Amino acid sequence: MELDSLALLEFSLVLEERTGLRVSDEDVTRDLTLRQIAEWIETGRDLAEAGLRT
Repeated sequence: MELDSLALLEFSLVLEERTGLRVSDEDVTRDLTLRQIAEWIETGRDLAEAGLRT
């Protein structure tokens, strides 16, 4: 997505707010793709439903 560090921080906050999933620095990197984001959200929601991640 080619975001600078400030945009990545803002993106991670919005992602956390919209999904309800905790976002770490390791989850959001400069070389992150939209496909990876979608997979991360899907996995996070599956884990949250199983009670393994908040």
